[in-house]
Amino acid sequence: MEPKPKERIVFDEDSYYGDEGAEWAVNDLMERKGLTEDEVRESFTDDEVFQHAMKLRDFDYEEEMRALTAFFDGKKSDMSDFINPYGGNHIFVAGSVERWDDTIPVITVYKDFDAATDCSPSRFGRGNVFADCEIQKVWDENGTLYLAGAH
Repeated sequence: MEPKPKERIVFDEDSYYGDEGAEWAVNDLMERKGLTEDEVRESFTDDEVFQHAMKLRDFDYEEEMRALTAFFDGKKSDMSDFINPYGGNHIFVAGSVERWDDTIPVITVYKDFDAATDCSPSRFGRGNVFADCEIQKVWDENGTLYLAGAH
């Protein structure tokens, strides 16, 4: 039996929803505002706590993507002093795009990590695999980086 690869989560937006996301938001508000948990729950509505969790999600996503960009560019980041000796090379991407009518295999090369993960709207029906998408999860399995996104 082949061993299951270890999954190392870099970013997972699912954790910012529900009870876990609310707990992170409340803890962050307690720390930022100098409040107790009860004071936060009295001062902020559930919707405000949720909106704060979404701000944390956006901040964490941007921070992780900046760190990955620096890693693939062979530079230090705010999160690590490590310099990837292979940084600056092109990025090879293999994956698939699931559509309502079919799953399309994708194999391409990008000049850098930013180009590979560009979520900008596609022009003329072309773009990268993440065009018009939101990246929802980033993880590593034994040295292979995986990204999952959806419209």
